[in-house]
Amino acid sequence: MTTEAQKPLRVFCSYAREDEEHLNVLREWLSGLKRQGLIEWWHDREIVPGWEWEEAIDKRLRTADIILLLVTSDFLGSDYVYEKEIRTAIERYERHEALVIAIIVRPALWQDTPLNKFQLLPKDAKPITRWPDRDEAWLNVTEGIQKAVEELLVERQEKASKERYREALVAQEGGRRVGVIYAEGQRHMDVAEWEQALECFEEVQQLEAGYQDTDELLSQVRQKLTTITVELIS
Repeated sequence: MTTEAQKPLRVFCSYAREDEEHLNVLREWLSGLKRQGLIEWWHDREIVPGWEWEEAIDKRLRTADIILLLVTSDFLGSDYVYEKEIRTAIERYERHEALVIAIIVRPALWQDTPLNKFQLLPKDAKPITRWPDRDEAWLNVTEGIQKAVEELLVERQEKASKERYREALVAQEGGRRVGVIYAEGQRHMDVAEWEQALECFEEVQQLEAGYQDTDELLSQVRQKLTTITVELIS
C-alpha cells in the first residue's frame, strides 16, 4: 500500500495561453522528476472531457503541493489568472498548504505584485528569454524545483514519522489506561463491590474488546448481581 508520505507531490502549473510553448518546455525538463515518481504534473490541458474547466482548475489548484507560476506580461495581464489562480496560490501559501514558485519566463513588471513573496527562478529572477543559453536557464529552473521537491518530500516523511510516533504514544497510553481500569475492577470484586466492578469491566470491554479475561469476569459479576437481586426479592 502506498502511504501518504510515499505519494508523488502534486504540481500545478499556472500560465497564460500565449506562453504554452514555454509550458511544454518546462514539462519536458520536469519529465525526469515525474518518471522517478517524485511529482505528478498537471495543467489545464490535462482536463478530462466532461469536466467544467474552471471547476477542474480550482480543484487541482486547491490540492496541489507545489504551484508553479509562469510569469510573463501576458500572465500578469490575464484577469482570470490574476484574480483566481494567483489569489488562490497566495492564500494557500500563507496558510502553509502549498509551496509557490514563480518562474520568470519573459520580462514583466512583477516586482510590485504579490509574486515577490514567492521563491523566484531562475537565478536572480533573470527572465529565461534574456539568458544567452536558454537551456542553462531551464536547467537552473529545474534544479531549483528539484531541490524544493526533495525538501518537501523530506518534510513529509518527517511529519509522517512524527504522526506515527504520536499514534504509538496514544496507543501506549490507552493500553496503560485499560490496565488501570481492569485492575480497579478486580479490586472492586475482591471487596464485593459488584456494581463498581461491572462498570469497570464494561469500560475495559469498550476500550479494548477481549482484553485478558474481561469477558469471563463480566459474566461472573453479572451472575453475582443477578443472584443478589433474586435474594433481595425473595
